[in-house]
Amino acid sequence: MLKGRIERPAPADNIPEVTVQAEILVIDDEVLVNNKILKILSRKDCRVEHAVSKNEAIDKIEKWA
Repeated sequence: MLKGRIERPAPADNIPEVTVQAEILVIDDEVLVNNKILKILSRKDCRVEHAVSKNEAIDKIEKWA
């Protein structure tokens, strides 16, 4: 398992604010996979969160509800 910090893409100043079309929770313990998925989905007007464990995922889902 690869350990490391998950980085969110920095928001660009010139992109207009849009309405979020989907809320997605990515659950994967691989940092590189999480980073790539977050980067791709963030460009698609999605609210994207990540979790590296099932317990963290459950906590985030409970906060969304």
